[in-house]
Amino acid sequence: MSHSKPRIAIVEDDADQLHSIEEFLLDSGYRAWGVGSAEAFYKKFMSDPVDVVLLDIGLPGDDGLSVAGLLKARPEVGVIILSARDALGDRLAGMQAGADRYLVKPVNLLELAANIDATASR
Repeated sequence: MSHSKPRIAIVEDDADQLHSIEEFLLDSGYRAWGVGSAEAFYKKFMSDPVDVVLLDIGLPGDDGLSVAGLLKARPEVGVIILSARDALGDRLAGMQAGADRYLVKPVNLLELAANIDATASR
């Protein structure tokens, strides 16, 4: 049984991190695109939907928790928060906002890929 890799959106305002993650995913066979803000995500998502969204919490404008909350209405879209905020309260807030998983930066890219695959196959 051969499944194609899930489509991924990366919402990360740090251009270097965004580029690194996007390059890794593309090299690993995922279809991925990235943007630097929630507003840019909303616009791109309308024309290019994805299976899994990788979300930073600290974004300009709407934060990642707001995006996760809005995506709750789209249960077919998995949400993985990638954040440097590692306090229990932050992790719980991410999960309560609607994230399927919460990974603390810096994240190992192989671990990230495993989490993407697990989230997409749920």
